[in-house]
Amino acid sequence: KSSTVPITVTLPAAGAVGAGRLFVIKDFNGNSEVYPIPIGVTGSNGIGGSTTAVLSSNYSALYLVSDGGSNWFAI
Repeated sequence: KSSTVPITVTLPAAGAVGAGRLFVIKDFNGNSEVYPIPIGVTGSNGIGGSTTAVLSSNYSALYLVSDGGSNWFAI
């Protein structure tokens, strides 16, 4: 959830949580246009080919699923 101060979300290693694990990152307060929410990964994991993602639209959300190896994919 976004707040009135910047926050960062770091995903756990995709292999540590197992294939199919779903994480939802949501800006519940509607502040991510002012305070974007960067999303990072652990180690050499990726998010759809990148190492970061950002929520920067108010009330936006990102649904990420683990492949059980080293990748997170937006769905």
